[in-house]
Amino acid sequence: MPSHGGIDLIKILVSKKLYRYSSKVESFLEDGYYTTEDIELCIETGSVYKVERDEQKNSIGNKKYVIKGKDTCGNDFYTAGKIINCDGGRVYFLITAHQ
Repeated sequence: MPSHGGIDLIKILVSKKLYRYSSKVESFLEDGYYTTEDIELCIETGSVYKVERDEQKNSIGNKKYVIKGKDTCGNDFYTAGKIINCDGGRVYFLITAHQ
């Protein structure tokens, strides 16, 4: 895995399907508010809007990222997540996602 971080690493992880999501995101997906394709496209087309301190302190660099991009319909969409160590490697953990 490349040593660089931030949005570049997040985009690589998501493109390789190396992401997990919270029960909140899972609930929104199950209820049909958006799809995994919406999340992936948001990150692929998006940029970091804000970097915050990770209160749980279990992320790489103690950071959470808010990414703004577009969903599959071209609407504004954002995600919030963090890079974590999981299953022997790094994954992007989605805390929330919204239109």
